[in-house]
Amino acid sequence: MAEILYDREKIQLTPNSTIRNITIFPGYSLVEREQNVHLTTGEQTVEFTGIGGACIADTVKAKADAAGVRILSVAPEKKFLHFFNKKEHDEIYKKVKKVLRELIQLFEEQTVFTLEAQLIEDLRLYLQNALNDILLEQHIAIEKLREALDFTSGLLTSNRTGAIERRLLLEKSEDEYHRLYAEYDAVRKIDTKTTFTVKVEVAAEKECDALFLCSYMTQQVFWKASYDVHLDTASKKLSFFMYADILQRTGEDWDSVPIVISTAEADTGIIIPVLFPTVLSGSRETVSTDIVTGTEDADDFAEGAAEEPEPEEPQSPREEEIIVEKKGTAYTFRLSKPVTIKANGEYNRVLVQLFEFNPETSYETIPAVMPHVYFKASFKNNSGMPFPEGVVQVFRNGSFMGKTSTGFIADGEECSFSFGIDDDIKVRRTLRRDVYKAPKGIGGKHVREYIFDYELSHYKEVPVTVVLKEAIHLSEVAGVTVTIDDSTSRGYTLDRHGIVTFTLGLPAKKYERTKLVLAYTIDAKKKFSLEKV
Repeated sequence: MAEILYDREKIQLTPNSTIRNITIFPGYSLVEREQNVHLTTGEQTVEFTGIGGACIADTVKAKADAAGVRILSVAPEKKFLHFFNKKEHDEIYKKVKKVLRELIQLFEEQTVFTLEAQLIEDLRLYLQNALNDILLEQHIAIEKLREALDFTSGLLTSNRTGAIERRLLLEKSEDEYHRLYAEYDAVRKIDTKTTFTVKVEVAAEKECDALFLCSYMTQQVFWKASYDVHLDTASKKLSFFMYADILQRTGEDWDSVPIVISTAEADTGIIIPVLFPTVLSGSRETVSTDIVTGTEDADDFAEGAAEEPEPEEPQSPREEEIIVEKKGTAYTFRLSKPVTIKANGEYNRVLVQLFEFNPETSYETIPAVMPHVYFKASFKNNSGMPFPEGVVQVFRNGSFMGKTSTGFIADGEECSFSFGIDDDIKVRRTLRRDVYKAPKGIGGKHVREYIFDYELSHYKEVPVTVVLKEAIHLSEVAGVTVTIDDSTSRGYTLDRHGIVTFTLGLPAKKYERTKLVLAYTIDAKKKFSLEKV
């Protein structure tokens, strides 16, 4: 570890190697660099310089792609480079000095105006006193003294105007001085940059040119998925844009580098939790928490297990498409083009891929929650890749409808998105009956009856299909039953969660009303009261 003071203009911070590939995980990244080196016979040192300060030292590896070249050791060296910003320091110092001179000049002028005002005021008072002492019959002397008094009053007014102008200039210059001094104070501080140099000791059997590869993990790198979903109702096409929002604070800008993003969690997901036995005697059995991670040990441990089938040969992607691979439980997405990610701590949105789907569109309403009908598009993810969870921006016919979120959508999974309220379709829900009947007699039961009326209508010129959902009471108690009455409109379904779903077609007639009825009864034994349900 080294701590050295440099003049920033006299040191080259650009890495001497190029980035071959970067794989980004949530919170980490795997960086692979390369450089061509001419080697002489014998032992020597190859250096990878200018590596960002977020490098994790114990993950650094190196290899040489040349015959007769052996890697003897790999040693990362962390450096704290302290920079003196001489150029910026000199420029701001000159500005500060100029403003300070102006301040001194204005202060001196302000002082002169103050002294001058005092002298004029003294003269005015002298003339005023002299005027008061002169006899009234001495008319000429009085006129002369009055002229002199008016003259001094004019001088005093001019002096005050000049003093006010100087004071305003002085305040403005003081503000500029304080601003520049704060900037100067920031520049004159020592700027610290952390960097790594990887020293690779090698032995070459003969003089040759070799390609050296260096890989390492870095912290302070994050990515998350986000999506834009565009629905064109005229063509019934759904455009699904998948983005990777990438943020990095490695201290090194990535300019036009190949990027692979991965859904693998580098911190979790590989360690099997240990379940300790519960012993009534109070003692606890000692259980080894060692975890097999090495390849050889893992092979021995899995001896006798069924062999994993050989993975299918991936198809060659079309031009401008990403390469999607499944590795273990994680997916990786290799972007089709190099991208630039600045180390400024801000998310950079990068397009991963655009998909086109032919969705099934429908209208859905839950009038018990909101008295609106929503336009919905459903489709099957047949892209050949999963969609990680993320934020979704929804657009309908080019108009922004709002934001939502999605969980992980597997390849082949059905998914759907709402595209906002359709004001052309109206729905109204009315509670017609809510009656409680107390038990009568010894074998009597508590009874609660509900009847809901629904009325739907629309202004569209074509028939539409609307799905209406209502949640009824769900009994998980023996002795309490929920029964849908025969007066309920036909064509409904009831799922195990107590959701009643009606799917009905509305004819293409102007504002023709379609009515539905949902009626159900709750029966309970005498010990279960339904009065406050």
